[in-house]
Amino acid sequence: MTLNANAIEQLAMWCLKTDTIAGVRQTAHRDFFGLDEPGEMHYLGEAGSPIIMERRFLGWFTLTFKLPDGRHPAELAHHPY
Repeated sequence: MTLNANAIEQLAMWCLKTDTIAGVRQTAHRDFFGLDEPGEMHYLGEAGSPIIMERRFLGWFTLTFKLPDGRHPAELAHHPY
């Protein structure tokens, strides 16, 4: 199956909004951004934009992060595309 930009966006939105993996998503978010690490994080230029940072996290979480059962969050989506 080939995924286009619209399909990926729909998968990401499902992963962002579903209650099914909300707890895992919250923990992954804290880990991704190092929110429990001491000190401040500094990003170069536009990389520190809140919108860009959240989209970067969402892409990583949707397609790369592994759930405890070994699947990626996108694999749980009910194929909204």
